[in-house]
Amino acid sequence: MAITAGYRDWLGEIFAGLGTVTVRRFFDLEGLYCEGSMFGLVAQDHIYLKADDDFRDMCKAEGCAPLVYRMKTGGEIVTSYFAVPDRLYDDREELLRWAGRALAAARNSPRAVRKRHQSRIG
Repeated sequence: MAITAGYRDWLGEIFAGLGTVTVRRFFDLEGLYCEGSMFGLVAQDHIYLKADDDFRDMCKAEGCAPLVYRMKTGGEIVTSYFAVPDRLYDDREELLRWAGRALAAARNSPRAVRKRHQSRIG
């Protein structure tokens, strides 16, 4: 189910400190993008942020669970996106710091680095 225009606008406002943030469909979820890098996902009105090894440990220490994507075939994929702690929905500054960590993880992921490298060569 798609998110409302109001929720989409709210997400753009919250994460504006990162740069130009857009929300686009990503399969049956909503992807949070900043200047081409997907740093988050929205599923069932919850925000999930991309995590590298260090950020994943921080998320787990907060009791955050990874997003588990359930495929139509019945299989499950445990993603590298972790739920935002409920307390951050009331603390925009801290939420923005977490999102900054997620954006760095997205930009430094092996896939993103490989993509940048290939664009320089070709």
